[in-house]
Amino acid sequence: MRVKALEPLTMMVRGANTPQDLKAAALNALAQVCRHHDELVNQVANQGVLQSAVTALTDKMTPAIRRNAAALLLQATQKTPDLAEVVCKGGAPAALQKYMALEAGNVDGLLAGIMITALLAKAVVDSGAGLPVIEALKHSDSQVMGCSAWAVEQMAQHGEECAGPLIEAGALQHLMDMAARVPKKDLDLAAKVKASTKALFTHTAWPPNPNPNPPPTLLCRGISVTGYCQDMHDKHARTRPDGRPTSM
Repeated sequence: MRVKALEPLTMMVRGANTPQDLKAAALNALAQVCRHHDELVNQVANQGVLQSAVTALTDKMTPAIRRNAAALLLQATQKTPDLAEVVCKGGAPAALQKYMALEAGNVDGLLAGIMITALLAKAVVDSGAGLPVIEALKHSDSQVMGCSAWAVEQMAQHGEECAGPLIEAGALQHLMDMAARVPKKDLDLAAKVKASTKALFTHTAWPPNPNPNPPPTLLCRGISVTGYCQDMHDKHARTRPDGRPTSM
């Protein structure tokens, strides 16, 4: 597909007077192009469409526009760090917060927003826009629960500057609550909750604020990381204030 073939679609996305149904269809078409043709993603981005897609995330009147915009942005952010940076600088963290509030009752819409948030991890946490993902941990749908747990894991892996704020915002507590709700047969969801919890513990100072000394078995109720948390607790209990290990 040549660049000229993309121009009608990109013009419909950028156009202020484009009918709503045509804009939604154009966004969907571009998302499909990016999904199936990696070499065309940069060409789509060079048409100035990503900024328009970020703006479309907050469209209150036409759900198809914001959902197809999210699909396009998800494809772009998955491809290269450079495109993720373009999306981020275009105002995506703040727009995602509004988008996920609008999509609170739609599972597919939430999933797309959560995945984009995970891919933009550090910028989202720094902007305070990670709260919708933390709220999604309380969702009743297993897909949303699993995706949000995965997103928290991805964000936490960026280090203490991400893991700490996530814990302070309630991510760890919500994961513990989720662990108690996971059906015994849902091994995949249990594994995601475990991985997310471990990521938070691994990438933040122990003990996490605001509770300075939570019992590890209480923190880890209902999930098979109790031993891991106990190891972390014992490790820090054996560490002197100057950071050196105590003698055994």
